[in-house]
Amino acid sequence: MGFMTRLAARSARRKNNTRVVYFAHGFHFWNGAPKINWLLFYPIEKIGAHLTDVLVTMNTEDFERAKKHIHAKQVLYTYGIGVDLTKFHPKQGVREKKRAELGVDDNTFMLYSTSELNDRKNLTLAVDIVSILKEKGYNVHFFDRGVGENEELLKQYAKEKNISDSFTLLGYGKDVDEMCLAADAFLFTSKQEGLPVAVMEAMSSRLPCVVSKIRGVTDLVKDGKGGFVCSIDNANEYCEKIIYLIENNNDDFKNKLTESNNEVLKPYSFDNVAEFILKLAETV
Repeated sequence: MGFMTRLAARSARRKNNTRVVYFAHGFHFWNGAPKINWLLFYPIEKIGAHLTDVLVTMNTEDFERAKKHIHAKQVLYTYGIGVDLTKFHPKQGVREKKRAELGVDDNTFMLYSTSELNDRKNLTLAVDIVSILKEKGYNVHFFDRGVGENEELLKQYAKEKNISDSFTLLGYGKDVDEMCLAADAFLFTSKQEGLPVAVMEAMSSRLPCVVSKIRGVTDLVKDGKGGFVCSIDNANEYCEKIIYLIENNNDDFKNKLTESNNEVLKPYSFDNVAEFILKLAETV
């Protein structure tokens, strides 16, 4: 749609000097993407660049690639679409109340994710991770807020792995902030992202994040800063990091691990992103 809109704007650009600004939330080609993505979408973006006055990217990989290879008239970087950082700050009593509502006791290590139930979000890997942790004797429970076409597939897979009682799909809900505050770690297994708001929300909650080593995510989380990054589809690597969190599940460790989150997230705030967009609108 981004390409078709720019194509439709050709006449307005030519006749009225209309300026076209394109916000790329994440190119469909990235390091490690399937070859078909490169064969199809990369040429489209190369052509689309000639119809673009300002190309705005939202992660460092896309920004560097756009500068070197896409060749729009101007390439800019913005910190996502903005996130309300105040909503997810820790609040007294929320953790205890939410865990009681979910039936999670103090001895259970609660993993949480905000993910659509589709192939891209890769929650079958989350099933494998929980299964391995349970086999190793760890008392864990995974919850997800999200909907999607893979719901029944995931439930069946969890049943096959004998972890149905430790793998809960909650569906849609407006309590993401409470879930983040109730959890012990945020598990993010996605295969592809532009810049994931869900990870930023978890970080804002000072929730340790165990995430996939992919574009956009690595702009936010580094090993030992905000949490840990893991190779895609390497369930054992995820488990190693989660076990490390379980064995160091105390406030001092968590505070040290997430102490840099506020500084990392500051540029991604609604106010900062809104200021960027307003300045862009005034100068384009």
